[in-house]
Amino acid sequence: MFNRKRVACAALFAVVLLVAGCTAKVNAVTKASVQPLQANEETTLETTFRQVKVSSDVPSIHIGLSPDETTRLSIRTSDPEKLQKHFDFHYRETDGQLEVTVRGKSRNPGLDVPDLIETWGAELHVELPDHSYNSVTVHSDVGKIEYREVNADRLAVSSEVGTITVADTATEQAIVTNSVGAVRLDNVSGKTEVSNSTGTVNIYVPSIENDIAVKTELGAVTIETDREPDNVRLDLSTEIGKVATNFDIERNDQSKRSIAGQKGENGPQIKVRSEIGPIEVRYRE
Repeated sequence: MFNRKRVACAALFAVVLLVAGCTAKVNAVTKASVQPLQANEETTLETTFRQVKVSSDVPSIHIGLSPDETTRLSIRTSDPEKLQKHFDFHYRETDGQLEVTVRGKSRNPGLDVPDLIETWGAELHVELPDHSYNSVTVHSDVGKIEYREVNADRLAVSSEVGTITVADTATEQAIVTNSVGAVRLDNVSGKTEVSNSTGTVNIYVPSIENDIAVKTELGAVTIETDREPDNVRLDLSTEIGKVATNFDIERNDQSKRSIAGQKGENGPQIKVRSEIGPIEVRYRE
C-alpha cells in the first residue's frame, strides 16, 4: 500500500514538473518573440514570413525590397536619444508573421503632438526579401508611407494624416485608405480600392486589367493608362466638379458631373465617386 502511494506521489510530482517546465518554455518563447529595435542600428532576420504587419507613429515609413534573403529593420534618426525617450519600438515573430510596431510613449489614447515635434525626422525602414507574401498591412497615424516592389496577395495601406505612395507592386487586391493627404498608385496590379477623405488620388497602370474603385470626399481623381482598353466599364460621378474621359465608350449616361458606359463586353470596371473634385480617366495619346 505504501509503495503504491509512493509511486502515485512520484508520478504526480513528475507531471507537475513537466507542466511547469512546459509553461516556462512557452513563456520563454512568448517573451523571446518580442524584441526591441535600436535607433540607427539595422536588425537582420533570417526567418521566412508569410504575413507582415507594420504600425508606426514615426513620421516616415519606407517599405521596400531587401538586397538578399534576409529581412532588415531599422529606425533612422539624427537624435537617437530623443527618439528613445519619446518612442517605444519593437518587432514580434509569431508563426510565420512579422509585426513591427513603433508607438509614442505619451500615446493616451492617441499620439501626443510633442512626440512628433521632438522626432519629426525619424524614419522606419522595413526591407523584405523578394517573395510574394500572403498579406502585408501598413498603418501610420501621422506621416508619409512609401511602399515599393514588395508583392503580396493582399495589400492594405492606411494613414490618418500624410501622403501614401505605392509603386511597382503586384497584388491580387490592394486596399489604400487615407484621411488627409495625397494618394498615388504607380504600376500596382490587382483589384484596387482607394478611399481618401481629403486629398488627391492619382493612379497609373500600364493597362486596365482589374477593377479600380475610388471614393473621395474632397480632391481631384486621375486614373491613367498607356493605351485604351478593348474592354472596360466606366461609372464616374462627382457632386461638384467636372468628369472627363478620352475612352471611346458606348455611353449610357453623360453629364458634366457623371459618365457611365462601356466598351466591349465583361471588361473590368473603373468606378469613382467624389463629393467635391474633378475626375479624369484617360489613356496617354
